[in-house]
Amino acid sequence: MKKLISSIMLALIALVAQAQILTPVKWKIKLDDKGGAPEKEIVFTATADKGWHLYDMNLPEGGPVSTSFTFETLNGAELIGQPVPSVKPTTVYDEQFAMNLRWYPGTVSFIQKLKITDPAKFKVEGEVEFMACNDETCLPPDQIPFSFDKKSIHLDPALAANSSTT
Repeated sequence: MKKLISSIMLALIALVAQAQILTPVKWKIKLDDKGGAPEKEIVFTATADKGWHLYDMNLPEGGPVSTSFTFETLNGAELIGQPVPSVKPTTVYDEQFAMNLRWYPGTVSFIQKLKITDPAKFKVEGEVEFMACNDETCLPPDQIPFSFDKKSIHLDPALAANSSTT
């Protein structure tokens, strides 16, 4: 009987502990494949819960972890520029870090353009690293992996032939 009660208590503690994991920022990552052209966009959309914010890219040294996009595998494609946010960040003096910081409350999308150079070999893998805070606390940096391959794209055959000869 004691073993049964102990087992039930351990199970309840595990459930409560699991429920305590905070994920105030949810990510949706998609490859926007419009019109069959070789140029595509990876759209990274972050939605922060009310009261939480996500930090901007390229923050000053000594501050929180900037949002960053790492492309660990990039085959059959080349990046065009850097990720571009869909909205302007809020700039606020943060007493916790003693500096002006840029962040996004609510929803923001970061758009990374790329050009397909070899559809047969296309593969993109990487991760988004970010940090979320509210007025009381900051969570440790987190990483969200992403991956796309040749099954994720559709190219117009004439455009695909053109892109591989340029």
